[in-house]
Amino acid sequence: RFVAISDSGRWATGRMERRDGRLVAAILERSGPLLAIDGTAVSGRDADAEGLAVDSDGRIYVSFEHFHRIRRYDRIDGPAAAVPDHPAFRRLQQNSGFEALAIDAQGVLYAIPERSGALDRPYPVFRLRDGIWDTELSLDRAPPFLVTGADWGPDGRLYLLERDFSLLGFRTRVRRFVLGKDGFDGGETVIETARRELDN
Repeated sequence: RFVAISDSGRWATGRMERRDGRLVAAILERSGPLLAIDGTAVSGRDADAEGLAVDSDGRIYVSFEHFHRIRRYDRIDGPAAAVPDHPAFRRLQQNSGFEALAIDAQGVLYAIPERSGALDRPYPVFRLRDGIWDTELSLDRAPPFLVTGADWGPDGRLYLLERDFSLLGFRTRVRRFVLGKDGFDGGETVIETARRELDN
């Protein structure tokens, strides 16, 4: 099964179909608008949903750009619940806010913006533990790619999906990182595609 969001403020759920271990179809079953805390549909610049992560209890966390925030959905078709903010959220670049959310095996939420503010500046990684954000972590930035998504693998490593765009098309890269007592290591490239090998 899958749950997905779009940057126009909508959600969708459905199922994956496989044959002999290969993905052959994605079947859309339900969709609707993401709701704000007051139960109304998000709209306009407030509807730019980007990151998604699901915890072990099935609660869904969604990050939004422009009005930089993270919300929790106990049901994807229900109203949002507030997630604590951090003062640094207000300093994120316009249209380059939290592109990636990931939850580790201990239930800790990580949020990573699309850009870091400078080509030679590491990506800040915000970590939410016991309702409090810390900003101790970062990931090496390797231009020209930008953050698109992230998740923790069964091997305990953080996998970072990145993309690069030019008029000739998209490139895709996946890097993985180990989190140690001194922070994340420098990362290892798992895959990097040629331009236009994959779409956006």
